[in-house]
Amino acid sequence: ATYKIRNVATGRYLDSELNGVVTLAGSGPYDDQQWVATQQASGAWTFRNVRTGRYYLDTDATNNAVLWNSGEIIADSSWSPESTTGGLRLRNVKSGRYYMYATSAGELKWNTGSTDNTTVWAFERQ
Repeated sequence: ATYKIRNVATGRYLDSELNGVVTLAGSGPYDDQQWVATQQASGAWTFRNVRTGRYYLDTDATNNAVLWNSGEIIADSSWSPESTTGGLRLRNVKSGRYYMYATSAGELKWNTGSTDNTTVWAFERQ
């Protein structure tokens, strides 16, 4: 299914930009805010951007960044959704990387285990 993914704390949506960048932005009509959720055989989920040439929501060790990759399905780009009040937390499958969260500056990061409201995501079916 295709979704817009909104951070519950900020009200902003995952938005793919050029060069692997994923930001948080207000709701817009463009496909760069649409993500296809697919469950893998392992039980983990991937989130692929529908914009041509942009692929899976991924994590990077540099500055705890969350970005989109060039098509690899590996631990870095696999997520385990966890139900919580108000939505879901997305925990990265790679060892040592935990929850995707929104910063006050509009950046997308992963943390090492804290679970405040910046780690809660709502999935809006498109």
